[in-house]
Amino acid sequence: MKKLKNMLIFVLFLVLAFGAAVPAGAKSGKKVQASKQYQIRVNKQQNVVTVYKRIKGKKYKPYKAFSCSTGAGTPTGTFPMKEKMRWHELDGPTYGQYCSRICGRILFHSVWYYRPDKSAQSYVQYNRLGTTASHGCVRLTVWDAKWIYDHCATGTKVVIYNSSNPGPLGKPKTVKVSGYSGWDPTDPDPANPYQRKQPVLSGAKKKTIRFGKKIKLKKGVRARDSYGKNITSKIKLRICHKALKKDKYTKVKKVNARVPGTYKITYSVTDILRHTAKKTVVWQVRPKKKVSSIRLNCQAVTLYVGGKPFEAQRRLRVTRITPKKASYKKVRYQSSNKKIVTVSRNGTLRAKKRGTAVIRVLALDGSGKKAVCRVNVKRISEKPVKDPVVVSGSAVKVKLK
Repeated sequence: MKKLKNMLIFVLFLVLAFGAAVPAGAKSGKKVQASKQYQIRVNKQQNVVTVYKRIKGKKYKPYKAFSCSTGAGTPTGTFPMKEKMRWHELDGPTYGQYCSRICGRILFHSVWYYRPDKSAQSYVQYNRLGTTASHGCVRLTVWDAKWIYDHCATGTKVVIYNSSNPGPLGKPKTVKVSGYSGWDPTDPDPANPYQRKQPVLSGAKKKTIRFGKKIKLKKGVRARDSYGKNITSKIKLRICHKALKKDKYTKVKKVNARVPGTYKITYSVTDILRHTAKKTVVWQVRPKKKVSSIRLNCQAVTLYVGGKPFEAQRRLRVTRITPKKASYKKVRYQSSNKKIVTVSRNGTLRAKKRGTAVIRVLALDGSGKKAVCRVNVKRISEKPVKDPVVVSGSAVKVKLK
């Protein structure tokens, strides 16, 4: 019994030892893998940080760029990123948020604070971002320092170098704050007063456009960022159109003053803090002369299924639209029952099965005018046969259809 007990204890020891070893190795593997997901290159001369993301094998692609502030004491070379600190005391003493150690006393960190308090940042130093200003560390906005802190694992390769070329993604613009605030404008903390500031769009209005008139979508529209600076040039547009009231909007490239209908235009702008403002307006394009009537080549037609293809098809055409000088003469064909008969964009009818349906031909100029054609679909066996016998004198001739 004692031998059995000792054996069980020995087996349990082996299981625990093996179990402890495997997770440690697995965790180590994960750390190595995470450290290779990104690489960071710091251009000391241009004060730009470029992050590269691993895409395939050992290939890296430029992914993000940040403006930074380095200093005369910033070393050049290649370093594996070391530990991270949420807040850390710097020289002064001053304090930085989201600190990631590069080597020795050199860190990635936010612009410094007088004390470990988010409302106590030096706004003078914040406005120096993008220039050589630090004692050796790499200063960033809170947003950018936090991104590195959150995404770049210990061991991530950091290369610091000098070049007149800012990098493949260029050098991002920096925000300049006016007057003392104490908060970094990019800090995502909901208590940040900058989070309550938003860009403003003005001048976008509902309009009725005269047919054929030249259009300037951005005329009179202005945009200002969260700081009140003009960012009108950054306005983006999304345009959708529908010809008839019951239609759904579809995205188009432009407002065409020669195509009547309703255009929904969404103006949007995103400022440097990634705050977005949007405004949607509706423009109506109306023709000079509306359609008053539509005439078709037939008002009723019979098609047959089960026979030859041509017996199940027929072309429905618009023969006349009045007035002749109607501004927009395009029409749309619609079937009341596509299971009975379908109609193409050019008016080709195709019978599907026995039944009755109505084809509506709608004017697309907003006039509301339409024409209809009734379609009766029968089986080929129901098709009437003309009398094949023709009597001439005493002779009988058989005429096959």
